[in-house]
Amino acid sequence: MGAAGRGGNTGGVAGGGGGGAGSAGSVGGSNTGGSSAGASGRGGAAAGAGVGGSNAGGGGAAGQAGGGGGGPTTLTGFTCGAVGGKTMQQLFTEWYTRWFADHYVTCGTDMARIKGCTGDNNTCSEAIGYGMILSVAAGDQTAFDKLNRFRKALGAEYNKAYSSGGLMAWNSGDTCPPTASGGNANNAPDGDLDAAMALIQAGKKWPAGSYNADAMALIDAIWTKNVGTTAGKLYLGAGTSNLMDKSYVSYWSTGYFQVFARFVTDPAKQTNWRNLATRGLEMMKAVQADARCAGEFPESVKIDGTIWDGDPCDFGYDSCRVPWRLAADYAWFGTADSKTMLDLLRTGVVKGDPVASARQKNSAFVGGLALSGVSADQATMNDFCTKWVNAKSAGSGYDDNPYFQKTLGVIYLLVAGGLFDRVVAP
Repeated sequence: MGAAGRGGNTGGVAGGGGGGAGSAGSVGGSNTGGSSAGASGRGGAAAGAGVGGSNAGGGGAAGQAGGGGGGPTTLTGFTCGAVGGKTMQQLFTEWYTRWFADHYVTCGTDMARIKGCTGDNNTCSEAIGYGMILSVAAGDQTAFDKLNRFRKALGAEYNKAYSSGGLMAWNSGDTCPPTASGGNANNAPDGDLDAAMALIQAGKKWPAGSYNADAMALIDAIWTKNVGTTAGKLYLGAGTSNLMDKSYVSYWSTGYFQVFARFVTDPAKQTNWRNLATRGLEMMKAVQADARCAGEFPESVKIDGTIWDGDPCDFGYDSCRVPWRLAADYAWFGTADSKTMLDLLRTGVVKGDPVASARQKNSAFVGGLALSGVSADQATMNDFCTKWVNAKSAGSGYDDNPYFQKTLGVIYLLVAGGLFDRVVAP
């Protein structure tokens, strides 16, 4: 979703998002997963129940942890140890439970949506993608399937405007099936990208389903509808057709692109996604190094990769998600350029304290800055996670009630704890 507005106000119990991260350890351990049943304007309600996963490995000093219950996954970098006597798995279950109760809403007979993105009576594609990531991590197949049906219904609305592809119409109301028209029928690639990654994770966790086929179709549609070339360089548009003249930096999920390159079977498509990852890293390094950004990231860029005219480069409610994208890429694949950018963010912006250095005191910003510790060392990662979690727990002046920051905080915790499943081999 573009910088159209965040905020709003804000249950269920969720099961474990796979094996818990160990307290500190080194590369080589493994986790076994559990299962479960179960700004300016962003802000929902439901119920569920679950059982957490169990840890059978050491934990993260060069990082490893189970990915959402899907088996052993060796990671690069560092994961958080326990904070306040609670493992990352335990914190994920707590935070997810609260988020689920506030934002997951069943509608109709077989669908569900995530409320709060642009108000409680609206649903945006970004929120559906986030909900799919979180519900598969929690092992809640029922919740996941209902969200996936809503995603497909948004795809039907998109097709009315763009004839094919089945990407999600970015904004709809609170009805099931959803309706969208005009500009609302366009897509925002971040929601579809997150949904595609969640479908790949679901295909691993629940192999009897059609999730892999859904993921393959969605990945192909994203490439066809949202990726283009200008002056010989690839770009990822902010939407379809009339929104292909700009891009939001946080849409460039280079770790996902590397997963897609390993997931698809056509050699030409594999090359395409690898090339898009390379181009994204090139663009992000250039804008982060721009004197106007000084280690942070702009909200948006032109299709040639330069900073959008008038963008203040102030690390706003879109670009605050970039560290999550980079941290996942580095943890999953050890990508050197992602480490370079995380290192610059940590040394040039965070400067030892993700809370004090954050432009907004909520998890969308503080949690993102804390993820810069993934590429540092174990002590720094533990320190950043502790400062983040303690600030959230203290509550004074820290606002995680709105949908946006509350949701991102839970997702960031998956990365911080080594619980975000890459699925494919590195």
